Amino acid sequence: YFLCCCCCCCSGSFDKCLDALRAGYRDQMDTVVQYVVAHHRIQPRNIVVLALLDTIDKHKLTVAGDLHDVLQSLAELSSPGTTRVALMARTTLIYALQAPYDEVHRRVEMRLSDGALSQHRELMKDLVDSPSSIFDVLVDCLFSKNEQVSRNALEVYVRRSYLAYKL
Repeated sequence: YFLCCCCCCCSGSFDKCLDALRAGYRDQMDTVVQYVVAHHRIQPRNIVVLALLDTIDKHKLTVAGDLHDVLQSLAELSSPGTTRVALMARTTLIYALQAPYDEVHRRVEMRLSDGALSQHRELMKDLVDSPSSIFDVLVDCLFSKNEQVSRNALEVYVRRSYLAYKL
C-alpha cells in the first residue's frame, strides 16, 4: 500500500511517476506493471485501510510499536487519493496520545478538591495555564457534590476562558 501510494501518487503527475519507475526498474518491467496495477486499485485499498482505522478507534486499541509506525506512515501520505486515509490516521494518532476522559476527570477533581490556602494560588495557576484541554472536565466538576470542587472549577473555568479569549 505504501509503495503504491508513494511511488505512484506523491511525486506529481502520473507520467513523471511512470518514467521514474521505468528508470528505477529498467530490467524489471513486471515490477513497474505491478505498481501501475496497484495504483489503479487504490480506492478499494483505501476502503479497507479506513475500515481498519475505524476498528482501531472503536475498540480503543493501544497504539504502540509497529502500529504507531504504520499509523505515522499513513499520516504522512499526501496524495489526493489518500487524503481520507491520512486524515483518519492523524486523528487516530491524536486520540491515542490523549488520556482517557475518566482518568483526566479524576485527576482534575482531585486537584480541585486539594485546596489548602497556601497552595490555592499555585494550584489554580497550574490548572489555568495547563496546555491540555480540560474545559469539558471542568464543566462536569461544576456540578460536583463537593462545594469546594465546584467553586474551584468555576474559578479555573472563568480564568481559562479569559485567557482563551484574551479578555
